[in-house]
Amino acid sequence: TNVCLNYTELNSPTRRSSYDIQYPYYYDRQIKRDWKGPGWYRITGEAGTKLVDSPVDYRHCGTYYTGWLSGGHPTVAEGEVDRTVNFNYHGDNAKSSVGIKVVNCNTHYVYYLVNAPATLLSGYCTE
Repeated sequence: TNVCLNYTELNSPTRRSSYDIQYPYYYDRQIKRDWKGPGWYRITGEAGTKLVDSPVDYRHCGTYYTGWLSGGHPTVAEGEVDRTVNFNYHGDNAKSSVGIKVVNCNTHYVYYLVNAPATLLSGYCTE
């Protein structure tokens, strides 16, 4: 299957890095909000267009520990790349991390996202 066409959408406005309303907190291990479990995702609608690629203050994006993409977004030519998402807590920008995949589909990015770390109430942040 073509991952550029076959994906689940992350579209909740609560995911934006600028979203700092404190409650409720969401956890990207539970099937809530727009999280459907590990798989390929595209960020759409009010969530924006991509994962944030610099640290976000904790207690934003509708979660407590905020997930941000380390290593930047790939070019189209780079194809599928491995990247790390770090979860920020109180100024510790990499309190925990997970490995993901990213593809630049020319008009959009898709990400293979895994469950957020079991030890942290955490989620992926978008912009």
